[in-house]
Amino acid sequence: MVRRGQLLIALDSEEAKAEVDQARAAVAQAQARLRQLDQLSLPLARQALTQAEVNLRNLQRQHARNVELRDKGFHRPVPAGRLAAQLDVGISQLQSARLQVASDSPGGSDSVLAQTALAQAQANLRIALARLDYTTVEAPLAGTLISRSVERGDVVQPARC
Repeated sequence: MVRRGQLLIALDSEEAKAEVDQARAAVAQAQARLRQLDQLSLPLARQALTQAEVNLRNLQRQHARNVELRDKGFHRPVPAGRLAAQLDVGISQLQSARLQVASDSPGGSDSVLAQTALAQAQANLRIALARLDYTTVEAPLAGTLISRSVERGDVVQPARC
């Protein structure tokens, strides 16, 4: 006699349990990456953007002052070539900072990659849980078990009867 839900067969589940643990760890890692983007990478990228904007404004002021002094006949305090190179670097840093903020922001490439990794990890967890569930066979309803074709210690493989 068996009751509904009673365990009929239990297969060795150690490997399946390890897969579930591994999948849960991957989900936690993907969630941590999203938090890292939100709490660290994006704020740092925004700070770098602010710094690049301030730096470029200062360089532009220096350049304008340098041009003004030159136009008034004063000796240039900073060689024009060096100031032009500094302006190019400042513009490049600003563009890089803008790209990093865009990438780390929701919908940006780093954010999308992290969200995709989380979705993949969650799907792998569902697969691992399903495989773990396959390690037990329970009675679908109450009744009398009249035969069994396996014995304790038998080796079974998927898709083999």
